[in-house]
Amino acid sequence: MVDPPAGVRPHVWSCAWSAHLGIEPESAEYLQRVRDWQALWKPETVRTLLVAESHLREQHGDLDLRVRGLPEKLYGQPLPTGFCKSVQCLSWGLPALTSDPDRLRDRNTHQFWDLLGAVADLDAANLEPSRKGRPDPTATLPPRPAGSEDHQLQWRLGTMDKVRRRGVWLVDACVAGIKVPGAGRFCAGANYRTMVRDSYLRFVWPLVEKEPLEQLWVIGKGTTAVALEGLPLVEPGRVMYQPRQVREHRADVLRLVESLRG
Repeated sequence: MVDPPAGVRPHVWSCAWSAHLGIEPESAEYLQRVRDWQALWKPETVRTLLVAESHLREQHGDLDLRVRGLPEKLYGQPLPTGFCKSVQCLSWGLPALTSDPDRLRDRNTHQFWDLLGAVADLDAANLEPSRKGRPDPTATLPPRPAGSEDHQLQWRLGTMDKVRRRGVWLVDACVAGIKVPGAGRFCAGANYRTMVRDSYLRFVWPLVEKEPLEQLWVIGKGTTAVALEGLPLVEPGRVMYQPRQVREHRADVLRLVESLRG
């Protein structure tokens, strides 16, 4: 059992788990990049928390990549410029917006951006109910832009700003990358549940426990949701399928939109 002492930094905690599971640890700098991007989008007042599993695990060469084309400042502070494989990082999925596009394989992040776009533009989501009374999973979500990657960057900036102003914050339950690109999750079963739950309680929940949270949605039915079962505001009715389960996830996005409309 891995049980680092209270108060350890995320990198030390992550290294303890990596050693326990026999996998190369991620660097302190990479994990800090993930936290910096996540912190950038934290609303002044968090009312809705979206909890995903984790970023994709660091690979050799990731630390060499920088994000280009960003505005100098946002919300009165410089934007992060270090690249990481997290949806909060504006260039993840847009390789041309990194310092070395040829070193980065394009990863499809469009389903998370569909979710964020729907939250940003609640009125554009088609919420026609199905015969079963739930939102029709074939209904439309606000379209993502076509065109140049610089144009898509501007759309992402606008989308994340709207999400932030709605009081919605997307966070990772686990501060360490759970999935290895191209290889899937590196742990399962009791190790997975203990690792994700412990990370969430140590590093994530303290960031929001004093916020006037109205709802919490967990992305990952059967995975993240199982690890967080029974914790404050974690309810079965606010659990979403992973984006790769396209039809079910789309229906869950529309349920989220409906709840945000009030």
